[in-house]
Amino acid sequence: VHVLNLRWVAVVVTPSASYLGHLRTQQALLSARLRNNTQQAIANSVQRQAIMQKQVSTVMQYIVDEAEKANSRIQDQLRVMLLTSVFVSFAVVVVSVLLAVGLTVAISAPLVRLVDMIHRIATMD
Repeated sequence: VHVLNLRWVAVVVTPSASYLGHLRTQQALLSARLRNNTQQAIANSVQRQAIMQKQVSTVMQYIVDEAEKANSRIQDQLRVMLLTSVFVSFAVVVVSVLLAVGLTVAISAPLVRLVDMIHRIATMD
């Protein structure tokens, strides 16, 4: 009975040990493959991040350049508006002075004649 049990143990344990060795080899291969795949995934991710960062940087630089161009155009338009308003203000002052002088001359001539006529009437004896 003991011999039969030992044979049964030998029959069962020997293939199990062999299969266990096979499983350990498979586990080592799978672990190596997993490490390799993980390293490759990390390298790909870093590369994608670098590409995306470069693209974002390019887009941001484009936005900054366009904003600077727009700012320059706005400043040019403001300068033109300022010069135009100064010119219009100067023209209004000149026209106002000319109108004032013209009205003064236009009103003063009849007043002088009226005062002269009143003076003549008053001095007629």
